[in-house]
Amino acid sequence: MTRRQRRLVLIGAGGAVLAVAVALVLFTLKDSIVFVNSPTDVAEKRLAAGTRIRLGGLVKPGSLTRGANFAVRFEVTDGNKEIPVAYSGALPDLFREGQGVVA
Repeated sequence: MTRRQRRLVLIGAGGAVLAVAVALVLFTLKDSIVFVNSPTDVAEKRLAAGTRIRLGGLVKPGSLTRGANFAVRFEVTDGNKEIPVAYSGALPDLFREGQGVVA
């Protein structure tokens, strides 16, 4: 085997090992690399109460209630399912019922 052939074999083997490593990492992280979950996705996954996730959808009209100390409760919907959300803190200026939200 010539030097050039050995070099090509080593480069090919290294590329194969790297491809397998990337595939294993992506397979392991497949549920956690989702940027936003819809209410339907959350209902299908049946997550435990209190689990922190990024939830995206529309604020359901008529569901917004404000409490003391900047506490806010509302429901996020995607047209199929609704998920109740409890939030404390200052809300963005563009937050309102019927608008898109990522919570």
